[in-house]
Parts: sequence; structure tokens; C-alpha cells
Amino acid sequence: MDIVCLSSAYWDEPLWTNKQHVMSRLAHSNRVLYLDPPLSWIGLLRNRKSVRGPWGRSFPALRTKMEGLSVLSFPVLPLERFDPVSRMNLSICRFFLNRAVRKLHMTRPVIWVYNPLFWKIADNLPRSLLCYDCVDDFSAFPIYKKIKQRVIREEERLCRAADLVFTTSQRLYTGKKTLNPATYLVSNVADFNHFHQAGRPGVIPEDLKKIPAPRLVFAGAVSSYKLDFALLRYLAEKRPSWQIILIGPVGDGEYVTDLAGVESLPNVHLLGFKPYTEIPDFLRGADVLLLPYRISEYTESMMPLKFHEFMATGKPLVSTPLPALAGYRSLLAVGENHGEFLAAVEKALSGERDEMKTRRIETARENDWEKRISTLLRHVREAVEKKRQK
Repeated sequence: MDIVCLSSAYWDEPLWTNKQHVMSRLAHSNRVLYLDPPLSWIGLLRNRKSVRGPWGRSFPALRTKMEGLSVLSFPVLPLERFDPVSRMNLSICRFFLNRAVRKLHMTRPVIWVYNPLFWKIADNLPRSLLCYDCVDDFSAFPIYKKIKQRVIREEERLCRAADLVFTTSQRLYTGKKTLNPATYLVSNVADFNHFHQAGRPGVIPEDLKKIPAPRLVFAGAVSSYKLDFALLRYLAEKRPSWQIILIGPVGDGEYVTDLAGVESLPNVHLLGFKPYTEIPDFLRGADVLLLPYRISEYTESMMPLKFHEFMATGKPLVSTPLPALAGYRSLLAVGENHGEFLAAVEKALSGERDEMKTRRIETARENDWEKRISTLLRHVREAVEKKRQK
């Protein structure tokens, strides 16, 4: 198939999300045109911390990133919130998209949408299918706070227009099913073989090795709209012998990050961004893995990629009460509040049965990317065939 992906994440983001994981795998047997989110030059200059765009690149740019996958980047006008500018940007986006589709000789592609704000740019393309892959509560992102109602309105229109809607959590599924009966729950998963390496003997990076045990590790976006820094501060102050290690870029996806003072604590270590290939080595050195997410409008609909990635290591896992993890509570410890979270970490550090490690690993093995891609493609092919028969 030919697939045009309207993404909400830049292909070259340092932290890959499900958009890059899905499209890179679909490109093995299909042709994919991946559209970076359009952003104005003013937005690029103002938000260079929170939006990792294609710096130093001429626009528009169509690049081949791997066999079967091309990435298109282009700028739009600032002040998108005003209707005349929004209409002009729609025309700009359509022009560059149509030109790229012609250049790649794509015919009747599947339009695969992650970004509901820009789904209309593919309106005038002959297509075989319109698919919305809803992986987050898009309207709850802090960078869309000023246009939240517009995001909600556009997402509802997209859901009703789509031939197919995928969701990654039960809460997202329940909300979207009321808008489109062809809605399916296909949860986030992990690259099992990659992260399973962390459960085996091997290298521990020097900047982690020099930090004494016990090490409590989180690896991902270190952002205040996701992580509960007040909780991390509580753990660090109550147990000064515990070493809390945060691996990942600070402030990803938000304008301002409030670390609640954790960066000044001697037993909290912000190691910054590490390449994807090295993450298993850092997880190998962990005594307990943490999912210290804030409970908020955004996280209540989130199924974190980190969950199955951490599960693949087999290591003890402690989380805040994310609704999407309710069905997995026999495999991890959950702290409903700060005190319970601390007690759960203490219990995890005291040791557990080998059976728990085995169960985590087997659950992660059953939830890998190949299985998810197979499920997505099955639904897409069935929907395409159904349209042909009409």
C-alpha cells in the first residue's frame, strides 16, 4: 500500500514515539510518506526547547530516511489561531503534500492521521482509506492549551469522517467509539528483543555505574506535564540513600518545565538524553524501574510506551495509578499516594519471587511491535476491502 502519515511528532525527534515505530515498520512492506508537523518559523525560534524541528534545513524538504519511507517538512505562516491565516496555511500544506505525492507516484494512498489539527490537508487527495490513530488525548497537551476547543472540534470531525479509528487505551476507546462505530482498541507495545537485553548480564554505562545503589530509574521524556516531580522530591528527601535517576530530555513537549527543585537534590541525577540503542544498558543498572506519572487529564488517557519496555526487562516496576495499567496490577506495584509509592519501592527493593520476573517478561513478549503492526494492518485491509465492495 501507499501510506501518507500526518504525524504529530517530528521524524528526527530524539525520543521516538509510536508514530515513528509504526511507520518505520510499515515501510518494510509498504511505501510511506511521513509528514512532519507543519510549524511556523516564529514557532521554531520561540519553542526550540520544546519542539525539536528540522534545524538548519531548507524548506520544503522531501528526504528519504529509509527504504520505503520519505519524510516531508515544510513551514507555515504564524498566528495559526486566526481563521484567515488558518485557511491560508491549509492551502500551503495541501500544495506541498500534493506535490510530494505526485513526485513519489503514489496512487490512492491510505491517509493515516496522528495529528487531528491537520487532517484536512489530505482532503483533496484520492484515497483508499482515512484512518485516525489516536494515541493520546491530543487536546490535553500543554502546547495546545490556547486552542483546546479547536482541537476538540477538529478531532470530533476527524473521528466522524474516518473509515477507521485506532485507540491505545480504554478511555480513548470509550470516547471515540461514540463518534465512530469502526473504532478499535490496539494498545501500545514495546520492542521486546531490544529491551529484554536489560535483564541479561552486560555493560552498565560509566555515568550510571558511578552512582551507588539502590538505583531507581526512569527513562523517557522528563516533562512536568507527565512526571510527578513532587513525588520524586518526596522519595529523595525521605530516603536520601536512594538514588533517583532520570534519563531523557528535560522539557520535551512543553514551554516551561517545573522540576519542583529535584535538580538540586544530591540523590537525584538528571542524565539527559541517551540514544535509543543505549537505553537497555542504563536499565540494566537499575534496581527498580519507576513510572512516576502525574495523574491528570492527559495521563488518564495515556498508555505509556515505557510500560511494556520496562516489563521486558523483568525488573521490579512501581507506578502511580494510571487507569490504562489497571489490568496489569498483579505484575507491578502501584502507589495511590506518596506514602504508598514509597512503601511499594521499599518492598520492591527487599526482593521478590522469580515468578514475577518471568510473568513480566512473558507479558511483554506477547505485546511487541510485530503483533501490533499485524493487528493494525488486518483492520486496514478489511476496511479497504469493505469499501471496495460498496
